[in-house]
Amino acid sequence: MKESSEPPFLIGGGVMKKTTVFPVACDESLTGGELLELGKYAWVHRELRRKGLIGVSLPESRIVKLHMVELVSFEDDLYLGEVFDRFKEEGLERPNIEASLRFGILYPDEQTKCPIIFPLDKPIQSRGDGANLILVLSEDDGCRVADVEWMGLCCPAGTTFAAVRPN
Repeated sequence: MKESSEPPFLIGGGVMKKTTVFPVACDESLTGGELLELGKYAWVHRELRRKGLIGVSLPESRIVKLHMVELVSFEDDLYLGEVFDRFKEEGLERPNIEASLRFGILYPDEQTKCPIIFPLDKPIQSRGDGANLILVLSEDDGCRVADVEWMGLCCPAGTTFAAVRPN
């Protein structure tokens, strides 16, 4: 029998385990702080409170855009860049902060089932090593939280990510 030159585990593959779709309407009428208040979180990370996150549009120029937020998980451990590659292959895009926060308002029970990582189209903050500070909606001891995490390394199989399908 020929010995394999492959490592004992492979990062890659990235077979999607599940997708669930949630419609989310966005109109840029509220600031990030206002959206966080409407989310009624028991705890919000200070970086989310410090950032303005979203500007307020003038009412006459406000356009409502429907985002189809999809929750996906994968059967394999993946680096975040590989997650983005799988998104592209499936025709998905990274969500913006407004769609992510409005998702938390409209579907509060989803984050109590498992933590949801929102790999935002514009990271909240970036580090020199390529890691991005991104939004994570989860629950802690029965309370809903809006948190941030540094993502740049490997994400374990079964991690739930949010993506959007372009209209």
